[in-house]
Amino acid sequence: MSKKPKDGPPGTTDQSPRWEGPPETRPRGYLPASDDPRSNPDSAGEVLDDFDGDLGDAFGRDPPADRRTDRIRTRAYEIWEREGRRHGSHEQHWHQAATEIDREDADSAVPDEPNVERDS
Repeated sequence: MSKKPKDGPPGTTDQSPRWEGPPETRPRGYLPASDDPRSNPDSAGEVLDDFDGDLGDAFGRDPPADRRTDRIRTRAYEIWEREGRRHGSHEQHWHQAATEIDREDADSAVPDEPNVERDS
């Protein structure tokens, strides 16, 4: 069986998916778009060249939660790399990263004891 993308009839298992995003970010296994996604509208009528906004709040998510998720994602990736990029442990890495981030946040939230001199 060939591992290369297949250009078969649309909607069949003989066809690999087509990448409708920027060509430079096309994942392996996807065929190039049959048109130019930068100038031809997709099914929603959107064109890549028309985008000039920020996706940061596109889904109306809570920014502090997003920052925590981003920190966990970064830490989980670091753990994955540190453990030899072994596949199949993503849930364990995510849980470990979340635990580490939460512990760091809790430690930084506890105020230091003030240095108060006491009379003896």
